[in-house]
Amino acid sequence: QLKQGIRYIRSVRSVSGLMGIIAVYSIFGFQYLTMMPVEARDVLHTGASGYGLLLTFVGIGALTGALSLAGLGARIRRGRLFNATAYAFPGLTIVFALTRSIHVAAVVLVFMGLTMLINSALANGILQTVVPDELRGRVMATYIFVYVGFTPIGSFIAGAMARLVGVQWAIFFGGVVMLASSL
Repeated sequence: QLKQGIRYIRSVRSVSGLMGIIAVYSIFGFQYLTMMPVEARDVLHTGASGYGLLLTFVGIGALTGALSLAGLGARIRRGRLFNATAYAFPGLTIVFALTRSIHVAAVVLVFMGLTMLINSALANGILQTVVPDELRGRVMATYIFVYVGFTPIGSFIAGAMARLVGVQWAIFFGGVVMLASSL
């Protein structure tokens, strides 16, 4: 049954495209959260309280995104908004990587949290809408595996890169890969 779900994912272009974006984001995008303590300490020169503050701004953005998406409901064109966030999140990741001010980073992180949440929620919702009922459970199980399961791979890659070229360039590289994938 799992093979049938994977065959379906591979055979339907819109579904495989969404899964591809989620895979790339899971590996190369979400790792900025893993790198945040090092970013806070080494680049933004703030301690544990500054790191907590930065995560708070990500949370504020994510909460704002969730409430906005729920409030807009059916009045939005989900595909168009998904595409917008598919470009905005990588762009914001690149800007965050180049930021050296905690104040600028906080503002960028609000929008990163917002676009990350909206993008993920829309991908989830679009998948559930387009997948036939009899395959939905298998496809969504694969989606969750990709969304959650690939993140440690990205954290490992980002950590190795950060040791070689620095945390900012590791995050920057993730943003570039996501943007290239979105294009």
